[in-house]
Amino acid sequence: DKNDKKPDAKAALKKDNGPSKKTPKITKESPTSHVVLAITMPSLPILCVILWLFFYECGSASPPPFCVNPDLSPLEQAVAQEQPTSVLCRITWSIRGTGDSSMDQQCTVAPAPGTSPRLGATSFGASNSRLASVKDRLSKPFKALASKVQQVNENRKKPRKKKSIEMFASAYTVVARTPPHAKLVSKVSSAVFDSVPDFRKRAAKVPWGGNSATPWWKSDGKEVVSSYLKIMNYPKDLRTGFPFKKCSKKPDQCPAHFALEHTLEWREKYRPWLISPSGVEENKSGYVYTRGTTPTLPTQDKSNGHSIVWIRAGVQRPQDPILFFRNILNTLDRAVSESLSRSNHRVGKFNCFFDATNAVMLSSIWVVPKVITMLQDHYPNRLGMVFLVHLGRPAEFILNFVKPLLTKEVRDKIVVVTADQREEILETVVEDGFLPDYLGGTDTYKFDVKDYYKDYYKGTTKCTDEEAKEYIKTMPYHA
Repeated sequence: DKNDKKPDAKAALKKDNGPSKKTPKITKESPTSHVVLAITMPSLPILCVILWLFFYECGSASPPPFCVNPDLSPLEQAVAQEQPTSVLCRITWSIRGTGDSSMDQQCTVAPAPGTSPRLGATSFGASNSRLASVKDRLSKPFKALASKVQQVNENRKKPRKKKSIEMFASAYTVVARTPPHAKLVSKVSSAVFDSVPDFRKRAAKVPWGGNSATPWWKSDGKEVVSSYLKIMNYPKDLRTGFPFKKCSKKPDQCPAHFALEHTLEWREKYRPWLISPSGVEENKSGYVYTRGTTPTLPTQDKSNGHSIVWIRAGVQRPQDPILFFRNILNTLDRAVSESLSRSNHRVGKFNCFFDATNAVMLSSIWVVPKVITMLQDHYPNRLGMVFLVHLGRPAEFILNFVKPLLTKEVRDKIVVVTADQREEILETVVEDGFLPDYLGGTDTYKFDVKDYYKDYYKGTTKCTDEEAKEYIKTMPYHA
């Protein structure tokens, strides 16, 4: 203290037989003028008590707080004090699709029953080495596991030998410079305009996905007419059994242009781009949505990739089967629109991936034949391929029920993906970055109903529940 006087400090030193010759002289400028440490014989008992508290009490069953480093975990505290303990640890390893891994460790520490936790002063100094030894022993199995995890991650990064795309030719589109059978296409277009004079005006009101940028009928309609003629096998006399339910059993079948008029009527009355409040509620968990594309062939433009429709049958059970399946048609219409927009109106196709995990749809199976009729009549040559994943017994039953209702061309497009083929097949037909994590991919997309149906919330694609079911009365053929 600055108020201390020098004589008092010197007197304190003289009282203990005076300072030694080596003791520095205390002056005003001396750095020791603020702190003076003197160890004398009467201080020895106090020093002994401090040492006893540190070495004896820190080794007791309940050591004082000053013995424990608050930064240490319970396990490290026990090891630091060399207390015999029983330790229960739960270690959780997480391996993500991206190849990253993490570990979560939770330990509970308690003294071992029937043991004496006391220890002597001589062994206390070995706590650091003891702690390192225990950590090393505990980490050995985890290091081995970490090595395996690293190997798995490295294998993921290696390019895999993909299955030949010839196996899934329908999943890809080759855009021709001139449509095949151009004369037949022109004849059907002319026949449509002769049969329905206001065909163009009406067709302009039923665009794909409700998007005016992707009209259902564009200019001369070559793209649409070509799709129908392909399903009809390009009949030279322009007589066909398509649509199958309406025309296949007629003796003279139907004129080719009838199928286009039939679809125009359906799009006007069904309006697949619209969604109702109950329809949004049916798909709040995202059991059906469109996202991503299929890779294109090396000779084709990348924009020609098919859209992808994901169906997760076990995510949400149908409350209203009619609206439940309307959501599927709504998504398919949107997928066609996105494909057309991406490819400058050249492709307009989709591949479908059906994840049958926990699928229970038997209560809605009566609607399936009606939906299939709509798909075959009004989306000809729009389907690339259907890939069925995690096919359990309920899904197998539905598949066996549906197959007889499908044409041979459609049946040939269905692929059942087995567990040993899953990774290789899905990597072949899904563009990098779009395979969902629930199928072993890296896409962590989470369905957001408000974002997915943002046009509905804006009011542009919204209808009432009654309007969504009007087709049952106005077009009983599909009811």
